[in-house]
Amino acid sequence: MIIRSEETFAEKRSFNFTYAKIIVFATVYSAILFTVSYYIITGLLSTWLDPREQAIETKKKIVTLSVKVDSLAREVDKKEKYVQDLKKLFKDFREE
Repeated sequence: MIIRSEETFAEKRSFNFTYAKIIVFATVYSAILFTVSYYIITGLLSTWLDPREQAIETKKKIVTLSVKVDSLAREVDKKEKYVQDLKKLFKDFREE
């Protein structure tokens, strides 16, 4: 490959190519491209592309919601017991 001046067409530089150099360059370039792509996908884009991240978030939400449901169920049971106690009290008061 020869690089020439635009004005005088004089030779500025020349590069010698062989098939071995092209193969080595292509292999190194592909390895670097693969490595960079792998780290971008696994590191930076994992929250968007990796379904495991979504599953982890979903499990966290399920645990949070189940804790809320359990506490609400306890509160409902307490209030139900309170209402039953009031009904018994009024029933006992009427009987006397």
